[in-house]
Amino acid sequence: MEELCERISDNDRVVRDTSYQFFLFLGCKEDNRGPFISMMMAYIFNAMTHLAVDVRLMAFTFFNLVVQHYPPSFSLYAEKILQNYEDILQKNQFYLKDNGKLKNALAGLVSCLTLLPCNTRKVVSSFEENLARKRVLHVFEPDLPKDVARF
Repeated sequence: MEELCERISDNDRVVRDTSYQFFLFLGCKEDNRGPFISMMMAYIFNAMTHLAVDVRLMAFTFFNLVVQHYPPSFSLYAEKILQNYEDILQKNQFYLKDNGKLKNALAGLVSCLTLLPCNTRKVVSSFEENLARKRVLHVFEPDLPKDVARF
């Protein structure tokens, strides 16, 4: 299995595409996924830092495959993955012929971002709490008499 993972960063596109076809997680038992995923992620991260842009973009495709079959892998490696996405976008090293592959990589990013927990309830509730406090301030009237005593 390790030799197959080494093909993730192979210089030959046909080899990478063929090895991609072999990675089917459906037959992998739940108990064996953890060690297999961590080994595979090491090779994916290696490919994400490869000098060849084509290899780097294919690494994102492999990662997307991992996330599709094992969604918790994104949360385990989120920081490193997002750094690699940022790096590939900042360096702008892709050419017009790689746009389709870039779109695939970005589609993987979108699917990863949808896995992130959304705490809109917390945001909404804190907004509502603030609003309630402001209403209390506007409703507050002092217990002092309204007529001013003159001496």
